[in-house]
Amino acid sequence: EGINGTVFAYGQTGSGKTHTILGSKQNPGCVSMAVSDMFSFIDDPELPCKYTIKVGMLEIYNEELKDLLAPPEHRLHTGTRLQLKEDSEWGVVVSGLQEEKVSSVDRVRALLEKGSSRRQVGNTKLNENSSRSHTIFRIVIESRQKDPQHAGTVVMSTLSFVDLAGSERLSKSGAEGSRAVESAQINLSLLALGNVIAKLADGGGANGEFVPYRNSKLTRILQPSLGGNARTAIVATVRPGVQWAEETTHTLRFASRATRVTNRVQVN
Repeated sequence: EGINGTVFAYGQTGSGKTHTILGSKQNPGCVSMAVSDMFSFIDDPELPCKYTIKVGMLEIYNEELKDLLAPPEHRLHTGTRLQLKEDSEWGVVVSGLQEEKVSSVDRVRALLEKGSSRRQVGNTKLNENSSRSHTIFRIVIESRQKDPQHAGTVVMSTLSFVDLAGSERLSKSGAEGSRAVESAQINLSLLALGNVIAKLADGGGANGEFVPYRNSKLTRILQPSLGGNARTAIVATVRPGVQWAEETTHTLRFASRATRVTNRVQVN
């Protein structure tokens, strides 16, 4: 339809965000299930359009953007760094992100597994495979009319799946050294996200009021999904147990505020 979409998971560390969004071979997540539905739809030969699908995957680690599907020399500091740029038509775009054209569900799952294996993870008291970065899996869908009279018409949509790193307290996670630095960066970016959501929930942005999208790379990338041109769904994840009551309350308050944000969806 030419409409952008975003699905992101928010919650404390160890509450199931990565399992929900990215999943595994045995338990497919939102990405795999969405891609399966997508290919089931576009494989219909009776459709009036021809579809092209491309995927890319990146992470935000300590406020640096890294391409998870690029060769190693392009992912490290010695390679080409990804940059955020403003586009008059598409808004905030990630310049330099490699996107691969795919033609099957299996290929998408292989790329998802490849990118997931390169993510920054670490062992803490709260989670032995704790995500130390925010991960974004992007699917770009282009449709062209089969009718020769409309062959030049191209409609493009972007579907983004965001696995946010979980907020954590150092007193509970036991993070030290580099892990503590990672935790601080994660918490700062999630704080920036919370501030943007709170501002938008109070009507900010609609009347030209300043919204602090530029306070972190995360909020800059998510800007089109937060009060912008996208349909957005939020998965709020929590951990059972009385000891997590404070974190659960924080997550639910965030989700409640987010429901009051109004996006301005339009066809690309």
